[in-house]
Amino acid sequence: IHARPLDLSRPLWELYLVERLDAFLDLPPDSFAILTKIHHAAIDVRGGAEITTLLHDTTAEPPHPEPPEPWFPESPPGSLSLLLRALAHNAVQPLLAVGPLMRLVRRVAPAVLGTLGEMLEGPERLPVTRFDSEVSPHRVFETRRFTLEEFKRIRAMVPGSTVNDAVLAVCGGALRRYLNAHDELPQSSLVALAPLSIRNADSSQGGRAGLSLRRVPLGTEIEDPVQRLRAVRRHTASMDDMGRAVGAKELTDVTKHAPAATLAMSARLLADSSLTLGQRAPLANCTVTNVPGPAVPLYLNGARMTY
Repeated sequence: IHARPLDLSRPLWELYLVERLDAFLDLPPDSFAILTKIHHAAIDVRGGAEITTLLHDTTAEPPHPEPPEPWFPESPPGSLSLLLRALAHNAVQPLLAVGPLMRLVRRVAPAVLGTLGEMLEGPERLPVTRFDSEVSPHRVFETRRFTLEEFKRIRAMVPGSTVNDAVLAVCGGALRRYLNAHDELPQSSLVALAPLSIRNADSSQGGRAGLSLRRVPLGTEIEDPVQRLRAVRRHTASMDDMGRAVGAKELTDVTKHAPAATLAMSARLLADSSLTLGQRAPLANCTVTNVPGPAVPLYLNGARMTY
């Protein structure tokens, strides 16, 4: 389903109902899943969970919907009105993007230059694996489920480690086992792009946390899992240079104001910048990210979300 492109002649989202999951998984009777597929163009960065919010309730008994407000269509605009609006929009839009773009450049430039410097000094630290190629439709999905308490016990093996460190070390071990089984394990460590929650320096006290995009070696060359966790912690503990962090505030602003073509060009620029010494060296081998779940129980038509 995910490999099939969305139909651009229809709304850019799809929902699938997957039934009978309790027949082969350890789930309550009559369990089902909702598979949501949404194009990035249909997601508002500030309110990306709107479809999830609309689908779910916070109580088992769905509240009765309020009567809809009366709606009356506006008169269609004329050709001259559309032309004037388009001219005004095209004149104002670049001005709205200047401020966020300049702030983004000031914040992103040190990160890009630092990344390129690391690659020029030691490109061998970024091995190329089967993950650094174009993904075909014949992809495979697999999951493993851990409790938070399990990760807390894992991080306790190395004093000072965080839950994020434990997750990165576990993912590094999984990649090591997979590549080793295919006789493709590199001698140097794979590197992950890890969006980590941070507090923006220019945000007010108690403000919303942002994200920092950082490159973290996963210790895939280390066989012992505790030693791998220690190596991950040693690297993450040194990440105190906020000047190289891409704050969520700038990314939010530029996504809101800049057209999709500018974002696509930026992505291509980053891809082109990974060309080093005539060979393609990836900025990272994979991405390890955390997506916060709901803080309260959610229900869909009376059914409680269990996973």
